[in-house]
Amino acid sequence: LEWDGFAVACEADVGAAGSGFVYLKYHKPRGVTCSMEASQRSSLMYALKEEIKALGGTRMFPVGRLDRDSSGLVILTDDGRVSEALLDPSRKTPKLYEVDVFPEVRDSEIAALAAGITITTMQQRTKEATTARTIPCEVYRVPGPSGSGDTLRIVLQEGRNRQIRKMLEAVGCEVRRLHRLAVGAVELGALEVGGVRRLEGRELEALEKAASAAAK
Repeated sequence: LEWDGFAVACEADVGAAGSGFVYLKYHKPRGVTCSMEASQRSSLMYALKEEIKALGGTRMFPVGRLDRDSSGLVILTDDGRVSEALLDPSRKTPKLYEVDVFPEVRDSEIAALAAGITITTMQQRTKEATTARTIPCEVYRVPGPSGSGDTLRIVLQEGRNRQIRKMLEAVGCEVRRLHRLAVGAVELGALEVGGVRRLEGRELEALEKAASAAAK
């Protein structure tokens, strides 16, 4: 990434008066935590310190966390409306994941996962345990690495803590790789691991529209 070009582009986003918002997409590698603690070497803040510096210290936050062992798309913004727009289950924003699991998943287990399965998850903020059935979702196999196990794609419309890992654990499967490919209209695409880009075009328009709707 060329820092000068990144800074100029972000200044154009924010505008001369500084009244706009910044929207970025980041390809999170495994090992990075979705935390904005500058003192943590594994945090997003540390991983993106040069990009945040180029933004003039704009206070960014991730929308839709991925755990440390997961990889893929993370949206970052300074627009507080985006969390409700993308994460509120009532808005049904689809989030696409690709998951390598072991052992192979039976058709009956895929059907059970898609229909909804009871799991216990921990609220990140309150640390309270919640036991409830998951919202029905889309689950299907895709070609994956040769060898034992399966590769699944799962489309969620909710985002409970470690939800996919808990769902697959409930049917006796171990998650070996969990990778997020898309959130709504925003796709990871060919963005390199550790790379960050401004949202633009169709993706930016869709996110701004969703954020405006959430504010009404």
